[in-house]
Parts: sequence; C-alpha cells; structure tokens
Amino acid sequence: MALHFQIPDFLSRCPFELRISPHCRQASNTSDAWLCRGANLSAEDARAVVGTKAGLLSAMCYPTVDSAQFRVCCDFVNLFFYFNVLLEDADVQGVAELADIVLNTIHHPQYISDSYVATLVRDLWTRLQKTCPSSVQRRLAASIEEMFQAFEQQVYNRLTNTYPDLESFISLRRETSACAPGFLLMEYAHSMRLPRDVIHHPILVHLTQLAVDLVSWSNDILSYNYDQARGSPHNIIAVVMLTKCLDIQHAINYVASLYRSTLDLFLHQLQGIPRWGGKIDADVETYVRGLQDWIIGSQQWCFETERYFGDDGDRVRNRRRVKLDVPQAFA
Repeated sequence: MALHFQIPDFLSRCPFELRISPHCRQASNTSDAWLCRGANLSAEDARAVVGTKAGLLSAMCYPTVDSAQFRVCCDFVNLFFYFNVLLEDADVQGVAELADIVLNTIHHPQYISDSYVATLVRDLWTRLQKTCPSSVQRRLAASIEEMFQAFEQQVYNRLTNTYPDLESFISLRRETSACAPGFLLMEYAHSMRLPRDVIHHPILVHLTQLAVDLVSWSNDILSYNYDQARGSPHNIIAVVMLTKCLDIQHAINYVASLYRSTLDLFLHQLQGIPRWGGKIDADVETYVRGLQDWIIGSQQWCFETERYFGDDGDRVRNRRRVKLDVPQAFA
C-alpha cells in the first residue's frame, strides 16, 4: 500500500469567491461554549470541539447572515458534528434512540427527556422558531429525520461490512452529508419564502443536488486518511477502491474526475435559472450564491480544521500530499 497520496487542486479549479462572516469569532466562541456546557463535555472533548472549528465552517457557508441567525446556524453545525461523535461507535439501535430524542424534541414541545441532546435541541429549535417560516421548519425537521435514517443505514453497513455499489453510496452520502438541513438553514437565515413551484423547479433541484455532491466528494477526498485510520468505510474513496478495484491514488483520481465534470455541469446549469420576478428572483439568487459559498467554504474549511490534518492543513493545501496514518486497530 502507498504511504502517501496526492489530492487534487480543488481550490484553483473552483471559481467561487470565498467569503467569511464578520460575526465569525464572537459567534464561534459562544457556540463552542454552548455545546461544551450543554453536553457537559470533558476538557479533552471540549478541545476537540474548538479544534473542529465549526464556527469557521459556518462563517464560510453563511457569510452574509445577520448575527442572531448566524449564531443559530453555528449551533446547528456544531450540533451536527456532535451527532457524528455520538454515532462513531453506535449500533443501529443507538442511532434510532438518538433520532427519537432529537425528533421528539423538535415535534413535541412537552416531550420530557434528561438527555443533554434534548436540552440542546430544545434550546436551538426554540430560537430558530422565532423567525423561521413554518414551511421551512417542516422541511428542516423532515430533512433531519431523513438524515438519521441514512445514519442508520451507514451504521448498519459498517457493522455488517456491507459496501453498497457506487450509485447507492452516492445516494446515501447525500443524506449523511447533512447538506440538506444545512442548505435549508440558508432559507431560514435569509428569511426566504420561496413558493413550492420555485423550490421544486427542476433546475434548482438539480443545482442543489450537484452542490451536495461537490461538497460531499471533496470532503471525502480530503477526509479519507482520517476515515481510514478510524476504520470508517463510509467514504466514496473506499467504495470506489472496492467496486472499481483501484488503489488509493487511482480511486482519488477517479473521484476527482467525477468532481470536475459535476462542477462543469453546475456552472452550466447556473446559466439556465429562470426568472420569476421581484423578491423571488432576489431570494433565488441568494440561495444559489449560498450553494456556491458551501462548495468553496467547505473545501477551505477542510484545511483549517484540526479534524483532518491537525496542524498540517496549510502544508497539505500547498503541497497537496497526504501521509497515510496507520489504522487505529493496528497502531
């Protein structure tokens, strides 16, 4: 097995401007403290939260949102990372139990639970409801439920050593990426009220799906070493290696080619967005620009967070060379 692999040059290929929220530092610190206190995290786990830099990811993905809404977005992103931590060693029943807590807290205000997760979700959802349109709330809750259903399948695959075919994996990865609720937060944060026929217009639906794939695949390439070291098979590189009988570098090159063709298609689809007039056009423009923020922002964040490359993010970004870690089971 190769000891190193080369990652593609995403950043020069991606034509979108990186924007960062002016509320980043203050909201990030407050959000990290909210999660650490609310989940009663140990000092070691709290350091991991700070090192993840969920607030910076939020700042790159929601760069023009007002401070109050931006704080809610930060808390959601932090909470989604916390869910990932809770599910790392969970079985299918554990995923279902966590989903029950989250969804009951969202749908039933009188729901009682002594879970730290319930307390965090209740506080966050209460703040979101103050300004979030009811239609967006319903769609956000539905997307979170679908995300947990995908988590159950992800955990089942891990526990049974099941590798789906590439097409099935891509479909599953779209849900486990948490992009669906992440994109809906743009509608909340910018007070959008897009009509149903606009939301479901084929071009907007396609652009949204393309953006999910671009975010997911670039993340899987950049996080592959992190995932393989922890024995996680839920990564498109691992699936391509198995289903296409490729080594690491050729699998990364294969996915990089998928990424490039998908980015080209995204750019082409931008030219075909219809016009509805008035505020709808302004909201659609903001939404589509938000997809672009997510694409470029999530890539940049991968080099800034300590989650994937520790303190070597700048070196990896410049040299595009990653050293494979020894899997933890053999370390």
